[in-house]
Amino acid sequence: MSRKAVSIVLAILLTAAMVGFSALSLSAQGEEPYYAGEASVNNEYFDTARPEEEGEVAKNADEIDENPDETPSSQAVTATSPQPEVVDFPYLTVNAISNLCPKATSEYNDLTKEIVVTYLFKSTRDILNTQWSMTYDSSVLSYSSKNTKTSICPSMGGKAAFELNEEKGVINFNSSSLRLFDFSTQEKIFAKVIFDIRDLPKTEPVTTTIDLTVSVLKVSRVNPQTGFSDFDDEIALVNNFEINKSREATSVSVSHSTTLTPSTFVSPTTAPPATPDQMLTTAPSTQQITTLPYSAPAKASTPDSARKKNEPPALISTGDSTRALIFLLVTIVAATILFIIRKKELETF
Repeated sequence: MSRKAVSIVLAILLTAAMVGFSALSLSAQGEEPYYAGEASVNNEYFDTARPEEEGEVAKNADEIDENPDETPSSQAVTATSPQPEVVDFPYLTVNAISNLCPKATSEYNDLTKEIVVTYLFKSTRDILNTQWSMTYDSSVLSYSSKNTKTSICPSMGGKAAFELNEEKGVINFNSSSLRLFDFSTQEKIFAKVIFDIRDLPKTEPVTTTIDLTVSVLKVSRVNPQTGFSDFDDEIALVNNFEINKSREATSVSVSHSTTLTPSTFVSPTTAPPATPDQMLTTAPSTQQITTLPYSAPAKASTPDSARKKNEPPALISTGDSTRALIFLLVTIVAATILFIIRKKELETF
């Protein structure tokens, strides 16, 4: 065979080797990457959303913007109740005192319009008769129309004599019964009065006093034979405004207490407390609607494999390495022979 023919054959072999090697490389690059034991997922699915879903999300966002009344989270709920003025002192301080019962004090804000004072009493003997007067400042408090003789003292109001002087702020009360008034079984209302608070200046605190003064209080036991008070068991606990401290009087066990409508004034702190308007207000929602990208079903290269997004890339298979090496060697050998033959031809000429 001539050198020219050998050159042509070697050129053909070289070309074939290069084409084959290129084909193997291309087939290796076209294979799907995979993890051992996991399916592959094309990450491009995580970067884009389906056009139809983007349209749906955008449409929903438009509907929310067009109907603000249908989104409660963006609407503020406000209370309509009036709020007390924030001041460093109580609008009104009331002291309830008595020569029989202990003192009670309460402080009120400017929204308090009514107070109730109650004196309670109990003893080991029942009441035969009593007389008392209650005084108050008529420029600060007014006698409420809710009061009745029965409400002032339910246990003996039906047999009471009652006198009211609103201008002077004086209430007189007395009651008596030979069958006695039951105050021995439990602590009961001895005197209870409802007052309305007049309009007062808010520039300075106002303090007022309600004073229950008992002038007569006599207790006794019922004579089983007559059903009336037993004269020998009658004891005056209070006589002519004075508390009886004799041995006979102190032998009677007595309990008493005084209550006022609970205080409504709250001393302000460094930071003003939140008003009901603020506590019941829901701030508008600042959450934004986010278009979530569409995730296509994973494409598995093997039945058992599954690939997860954002995991480190696996090694990519490059096909059959043995065949690639053979083609590479054939290419090198053919190129070498072709080069030698060509060189000898040039030397001949």
